[in-house]
Amino acid sequence: MSVIARIVALAGFLVCFPGLGSAQASPPVRLVLAVGSNQGLSSEAELSYAQRDAQHFIETLQNYAQVSPQDSYLITGETILSLSQAIDSLSQRAASYTDREVQLYFYFSGHADEKDLHIAGLRIPITDLESRLSSIAARLHILIIDGCRGLGDVALKGGFRRTIGFSAAPPSAPGMAGMIKMRSSSPGEASQEAGDLGAAIFTHYLLTALKGPGDYDHDQQITLDEAYRYAYRQTVKRSAMGPGNVMHPSVEMNVEGAGEIVVSRVTAHSAQLHFPPAVDTRYLVYRRPSGTLMGELWAHPQRRLSLTLSPGEYLVQQRKQNQGSAQIIQIEAAQNYRLQTNLFHNYPLSLLSQKKGALQINYHQAQLSYLGGLSHQATYGQSLRAVYRYLSGHQGVVLSVSGGESNYQKQQEVRERHLGLDLRYQRNHFLGPLHLNLGVGLRYVQQRFTRKDASRLVNLPIPIESFQEGLSLGPIVALLYYFPLSDRFNLTAEIIAQGYLRGEDGQAVFRPEAGLDLGFSYDF
Repeated sequence: MSVIARIVALAGFLVCFPGLGSAQASPPVRLVLAVGSNQGLSSEAELSYAQRDAQHFIETLQNYAQVSPQDSYLITGETILSLSQAIDSLSQRAASYTDREVQLYFYFSGHADEKDLHIAGLRIPITDLESRLSSIAARLHILIIDGCRGLGDVALKGGFRRTIGFSAAPPSAPGMAGMIKMRSSSPGEASQEAGDLGAAIFTHYLLTALKGPGDYDHDQQITLDEAYRYAYRQTVKRSAMGPGNVMHPSVEMNVEGAGEIVVSRVTAHSAQLHFPPAVDTRYLVYRRPSGTLMGELWAHPQRRLSLTLSPGEYLVQQRKQNQGSAQIIQIEAAQNYRLQTNLFHNYPLSLLSQKKGALQINYHQAQLSYLGGLSHQATYGQSLRAVYRYLSGHQGVVLSVSGGESNYQKQQEVRERHLGLDLRYQRNHFLGPLHLNLGVGLRYVQQRFTRKDASRLVNLPIPIESFQEGLSLGPIVALLYYFPLSDRFNLTAEIIAQGYLRGEDGQAVFRPEAGLDLGFSYDF
């Protein structure tokens, strides 16, 4: 059967991971067993990420497919006895759900060949494993094996992984019953790991698909068909770029029934990171501060892809041709965050590959702006500002110099000129796209007082004007917003509230001010 035919067959007969359809009174119970073994046979090189893959598989299904931790079993680098005991526990767990439908998901990452799994120096026949798993009282059994499919005695495993093809039984009843077996390579192909992903290639793309990029029909749920199609295409594309063989994931299916299998759903509290359409552009998203790779995807030239994430801070790398760049974003619960390409800062690809999610983004910003607003006497004041920002990740230091004037009246007409120096702390994305500034301002003030009846006193020996000068100090609070104009230029809008403690007529007084600052900034 051709690859396209396999995909079509999969589209027609798959049911959803979390549930079997809206007709059910309650969703099925999902039991998950994930096995990862870096050590295979004594003749095989130790793997780097198989055990991490198994843990990531468990975490992804718990976070995105609503699998209960009590129904999840993880085995990493242990013995065949541990696997046998886990299967026994699964069987007992499944038997305890007498009034619920049970679905079983088995995942393996490690060395393998066409017939056997290789765990800690021993071979486990896949047929024996299937027989053990089939004895568990589950309506649907899904096996995912990420390992080589060498045809000889010794299988290779390096940087890529794959899956096997589907042979679908005719539908005979609503819902699905039977076994679906997915493997990370076709017969005779080696599966591989990728150091820059920190994972097996096929597993990485399969789990990435479940986080949103696999949602081809935009219905906020990812079916097994969609996840397979996404993982297949990305795995083939990625493996074709490397020195190893091109990988062709494949699936086999022996089931009865009809429907769709939804692997994961985009829940209301989940945040969505949307990527802009682009050509030959690759994105990697790392959770901070852990550095965990949450997803790697290629932008689509005609549609906007999305990735489902939990709230938090993330570093996004953008790689296009021979150029690399990165930015740090803060995502809130239930937020639809659209990635802004103008906020990326260029870095060498070698540095991006080395640092991954630990990259510290430091950059400078220069700004020239005009500030207009109301003084403490509710009269209009204005000033010019030159601003320098040093930003690192989501925070930075801001230094600004300003000069301006205002005119107001009290007992006399007052013309005030000032020179100011501000020092602030900036917290980026404090309120979504708004950046918070907190700081203190020092201002030199020169005031000229003119009597209101000055025109009548011109020829009299009475002082018409007087002068006063001094320093004032006070707090500053501001909210800043960037309007991107190009990759480095921005129009800035800043709402500023500040106050100054200063001496007037021999007394210390506090003078509040508020204004709107408009300007242009340049990142370098």
